[in-house]
Amino acid sequence: MATSILHPSDPLTLLSASELLHLIASGQVSSRQVTEAHIHRIEQVNPLLNAVVVPLFDSARRQALAADEAQARRQPLGPLHGLPMTVKEAFALAGSPHTAGVVRHAGTLAPADCPLVRRLRAAGAVFLGKTNLPQLMVCFESDNPLYGRTNHPLDLSRSPGGSSGGEAAIIAAHGSPLGLASDGGGSIRQPSHVCGLYGLRPSSGRLSMIGHSIFSDGSVDSAVQGGPIARCVADLRLAMSVLAAPGLHLEDPLVENHPWPAGLTPSPVAGLRVGYFEFDGFFRPSPAIQKAVRRAAQTLQAAGAILVPFIVPQVHLVPALYLATQLARNAPQHLREFLGSDAPERRARFAVHPPRIAPVVLQFLVHLLPLLGQKRLAQLLNAAPDSRLDDSALAQIMARRRQYQQTFLQAMHAQQLDAILGPTHGLPALTHGDANIGAFAGSYTLLYSLLGFPAGNVPAGLIQPADQTERGFCLDYVERSAARIERGSAGLPIGVQIAAPPWCEDRVLNLMSALESLGAVSADACSLSARP
Repeated sequence: MATSILHPSDPLTLLSASELLHLIASGQVSSRQVTEAHIHRIEQVNPLLNAVVVPLFDSARRQALAADEAQARRQPLGPLHGLPMTVKEAFALAGSPHTAGVVRHAGTLAPADCPLVRRLRAAGAVFLGKTNLPQLMVCFESDNPLYGRTNHPLDLSRSPGGSSGGEAAIIAAHGSPLGLASDGGGSIRQPSHVCGLYGLRPSSGRLSMIGHSIFSDGSVDSAVQGGPIARCVADLRLAMSVLAAPGLHLEDPLVENHPWPAGLTPSPVAGLRVGYFEFDGFFRPSPAIQKAVRRAAQTLQAAGAILVPFIVPQVHLVPALYLATQLARNAPQHLREFLGSDAPERRARFAVHPPRIAPVVLQFLVHLLPLLGQKRLAQLLNAAPDSRLDDSALAQIMARRRQYQQTFLQAMHAQQLDAILGPTHGLPALTHGDANIGAFAGSYTLLYSLLGFPAGNVPAGLIQPADQTERGFCLDYVERSAARIERGSAGLPIGVQIAAPPWCEDRVLNLMSALESLGAVSADACSLSARP
């Protein structure tokens, strides 16, 4: 690869969104200059990454010109005035497709912006393009029959994650300073974890999901939330101040009326009680990730926080309850309706067509597979909800979810905890095709989606050669695959996760700010040149 591709040639692409906004507002640079720098960067790296799948360069240039003209006329400027950014393909942006990677929707263009895009546009954002995702947004790899596969900026043989993998890839490669993404089971946090970025999943019900592809009315899956991905915590705060500004509940009755605090700024974390764990009891993370949690705990302790060991209660229930609640919300039916006559891609089949296994056969397999060394596959079968459940059974599932939420909050209350620190995901960037294996390691993000907690990823450095894997020979297919994914991962970014009870995003962001020095994932570290 040519050096001009490996290294951002324009220093404007190395700056954060907040820094760029300051330069634009002060007149030191124009929105056109900043926009052209990022368009040029996308044109350099996108042939390798395939992250931006719907380029909007012509309209971005027009928006940037209009922004500069408005500034010259001394018109009032919005908080994102003239800032170029990208948007996950799933969100409705007027005049562009929002297909979720389903071929049959390729010719359908959104007639209007969805509420979140509308807010960004009103704040002055300039839209560079839309980014890739998996078909139906149901796995940790951004690959689909319509747009193809997205590659990781530091290792083209690996995935930048999913379902917001295209967003993470282009931000990590400095083609965009800020992105609008979405997260139902980890789709902001896992790509941020593997790409060395900051990402926030807000509380369930915080933001409107109207106009978000499959669940366009926002009524089916309350676990899915929009949220930002960026290269610093300040940019997450900035984005949330726009996305979650007061009044969203008036546009969408499913949004809770919890106004975002005006002028939210970092505050000290001294005195906060933070529970922490390196291993949730379901999937043991890579050694580098466990070390990252220990370093993060030490960093918070040095900042005055009180660190308390925490055990995730009844962790074996988490994957089963998450999958069951998806069924209770009728998610598979909506996926099938959106897919229509298109065939589900292999990684989407489990979500589209949950297995129909007779209970007696299921229990036989659950007991047999561990005897054959396949403990993880047995766990998957045991977690799979029965797609033939009646209304009464589905109501019981939602009641069990509420009970688990109460159990978890009671465990936090018993230790007087304000927040939780732990791994974001159990593995580094997955090798292409291994999204289903990576789902086992996704219990760390599923947990907070199930609970409805706000949670964010903080970069925690790069994997060292000695910390790649500790997994030895094992018959278990999932464990063998995890070891293969871990081998050769030296130099890749990893993150840690901060979570707090609903509506406590300010607490999450404050703790993320306290950890901001932890990662040492500089601009150069994610510029396609950090790995040999």
